[in-house]
Amino acid sequence: MLIECNVDAHLPLIKDDPVRPDLFEDDACRFQGPFRVYAEADEVTGDIQAVVCVLLTAFVPSEEEDIRMIQSGDFFLETEEGESVFNLEPTVACPYSIWSYKKGAGSELIRSLLEAISIMHPSIDAVVTMSPKTDSALKFHMKNGAEMFDVNSDTINYAYDVPRAVLH
Repeated sequence: MLIECNVDAHLPLIKDDPVRPDLFEDDACRFQGPFRVYAEADEVTGDIQAVVCVLLTAFVPSEEEDIRMIQSGDFFLETEEGESVFNLEPTVACPYSIWSYKKGAGSELIRSLLEAISIMHPSIDAVVTMSPKTDSALKFHMKNGAEMFDVNSDTINYAYDVPRAVLH
């Protein structure tokens, strides 16, 4: 089951991040502002099986420095109309790190996130990762239904289809 993590109960999980362990000086920021941490938890025991760090934004970040600058408040990007993208509702969920403690749990976490993201954040209409340029990242995202969206100097963005929530 998908859970949204909080800094008080889940900050120790961040030490296990194999993708971007040194992204921030203070990992508490991964839980604040436009940053979210979600986990796949066992429905019976509650044990965390996989973790994903996500940035909710109005554009697709392409480099780690973009994410650091967003966190520090030093990033500026404006629309064609001259409005700061930070004044816009987020339309993109950007997973920038994912890891699992159990085989297959990372894939389950991505599926759960895709199913729930438009319910949790109705303005989100795209899930586009910022992934390292590795064979394992390529295999993981392709296996889970993503398509290559953009290739950058140090990262690759993979795009997932986001099912629209139908509430009855």
